[in-house]
Amino acid sequence: IDQQVVKIIKANTQPTDHLVIWGYADRFYIYTGLPMGYRSPYTIGIYWPSALHDTRVKDFLADMSQNQPVIFMDLNGSLINTEGKTEHQHEYFPPIANFVKQHYQLIAQVNDGSPKGARIYKRK
Repeated sequence: IDQQVVKIIKANTQPTDHLVIWGYADRFYIYTGLPMGYRSPYTIGIYWPSALHDTRVKDFLADMSQNQPVIFMDLNGSLINTEGKTEHQHEYFPPIANFVKQHYQLIAQVNDGSPKGARIYKRK
């Protein structure tokens, strides 16, 4: 499944494009060779309860705006993610969901046996 995800990402990016992974699967930065579009290789700090939640959402959206990653991939709820549950998918966080809806379109949904699998979005 990882190879299928990497193939889709590479087919839709250039080597200097940025990638953001919503979830905990930082290996895809290595597999694709793409730089991170968010200051952290994973987004656990955003969707796990924390007093820093609002600051982390603000930082995430600022990085997304500044770096304009070509690919946004939501792995929460998928079997290839090492952390994160279905309720941690980006749609459960209105500011993030609105940003993704405005700037990205779903280009692939890789079936890994989970309800939604790996969802790969490309910047419009």
